[in-house]
Amino acid sequence: MKLDTLFDNYDFLMDSPDSTVKMRKLILQVAVQGKLVEQNSTDEPASELLKRIKAEKEKLIAEGKIKKQKPLPPIAEDEIPYGLPQGWEWIRLDDVSSYIQRGKGPRYVDNSDFPVVSQKCIQWNGFQIEKARFIDPASLEKYAEERFLQTGDLLWNSTGTGTIGRLCVYNHGDNPYDKVVSDSHVTVVRPLIINSEYLFCFLASPVIQTGFEDRASGTTNQIELATSTVKNQVIPIAPLMEQHRIVAKVDQLMHLCDQLDACQKKAATKYESLNDAALEKLLSSKTIDEFANHWQFLCNNFDLIYNDPAHVNKLRQAILQLAVQGKLAPQDLNDEPASELLKRIKAEKEKLIAEGKIKKQKPLPSITENEIPYELPLGWEWVYLPDITAFENNAIKRGPFGSAIRKEYFVPDGYKVYEQRNAIYDDFTLGKYFINEKKFQEMKSFQVKPKDIIISCSGTIGKVAIAPENIKQGIINQALLKITLNEEAILNKYFKILFENFVMRSNILQDLKGTAMKNIASIKILKTLPLPIPTKDEQKRIVSKVDQLMHLCDELETRLNQSKKDSEMLMQAVLYEAFS
Repeated sequence: MKLDTLFDNYDFLMDSPDSTVKMRKLILQVAVQGKLVEQNSTDEPASELLKRIKAEKEKLIAEGKIKKQKPLPPIAEDEIPYGLPQGWEWIRLDDVSSYIQRGKGPRYVDNSDFPVVSQKCIQWNGFQIEKARFIDPASLEKYAEERFLQTGDLLWNSTGTGTIGRLCVYNHGDNPYDKVVSDSHVTVVRPLIINSEYLFCFLASPVIQTGFEDRASGTTNQIELATSTVKNQVIPIAPLMEQHRIVAKVDQLMHLCDQLDACQKKAATKYESLNDAALEKLLSSKTIDEFANHWQFLCNNFDLIYNDPAHVNKLRQAILQLAVQGKLAPQDLNDEPASELLKRIKAEKEKLIAEGKIKKQKPLPSITENEIPYELPLGWEWVYLPDITAFENNAIKRGPFGSAIRKEYFVPDGYKVYEQRNAIYDDFTLGKYFINEKKFQEMKSFQVKPKDIIISCSGTIGKVAIAPENIKQGIINQALLKITLNEEAILNKYFKILFENFVMRSNILQDLKGTAMKNIASIKILKTLPLPIPTKDEQKRIVSKVDQLMHLCDELETRLNQSKKDSEMLMQAVLYEAFS
């Protein structure tokens, strides 16, 4: 191994994504393949070590200190994952252990002097006794002496997706308790003579851990690492002196990884602070010119501010926020103010009501000063959603609940039933449910027409999509809200910007119903939320500016992703050279 290669490329590794995670895995991998430290011909070979372990085990059996185990089958050729250096041997784990057993299900009490080790005590960063519960002291009479944990025991999590396979080496001196036991979700492995830390290196290495959950038995939530599997696990045994050298070298390199982790966290904090400061400056823009200056500063210093594609989403949200505050596109005094447009719409609506063409709705209360979150630019107005929707009675419509759409109504092809995924992915071709013409005519009030807005309003809420001109005729299901806007008052694309930023940043999310699946509580909430509406011409300018800036964000994100990919490839090359 070329340790100098790591030190020579330390700065580069610090900037590479997941470098320490990959380095730790690679360290363990090469360690248990005998490629981390040099072999010494004067070391006692593993074959002699195994003879001593066998003799010691027979002695303990004869003294009645451990039980005699059923002989294990010979190691088959297809069980051996790779070749070993001279002086090493493959052996089954039970052959070099004095005790391998799952813990017992204890009788818990609130507190006692006897802790019970559970899976949450066993983390990759070490043993955590403070997470243990306690056993009833009276029940300890039923515990054989061998069940009490000893220094050097390997504790191996043996059940459950996400926890199975994690392990650590137990050191009795690290906790203040006299006696400690494990529960039934932890397997205790007590090696004989061999170095427990060396054994940990193998069991924690990618050789064992890669695909571990797939190899475990049981269902998804109850996967098990059977004791028989642990006992039969094939492990490579190095000469004892080499085991100690391997452990020392692994400790040294893991310490280097710890330092690298600390540097990466410090750098990530720096980037996060710079990113937040740049966005705060951007959001503090009072005028269009200020925004332009702050945006230019951000672009000029992009490499200093951004190192993670995830940060670009914050930038996108800042752009949308400025858009609906009137700080993104310039105002034009020649534009017809939104107030005049709204007067015309109101007059037309009253005419249609008088002619009996639409129903008169209950008037909404006037927007009070307390409801207004910020001051609007000249020509803008605060309005309610019904003020800018089409005059038709079903302009704001939640999908049908209950038994309105049941499985028996579905047909292989016909009128489409639009689902939440259509809004989430902004794709109206997704979905496989259809109803016949008779059912469609019955539910025509839920029809989606070209240019309609659909909004996901259950579970993943607030995703907006605009129905295309060539949309297939169909209806919305219960997880969607449909809005038909008045095209004279508002552009669909501006409404999308408005909803995904202003509406979803309002208190609407605090008024949700449902448990596992959250829902927008009622249409009434949306109808009484004041919305900032600019002049019609400024809406066009805002949409154009947002499109332009979002395109730049896409380019920046692509650039960061490519940089991340390049760093990943270079890091792999550095690690390969260091450990080859």
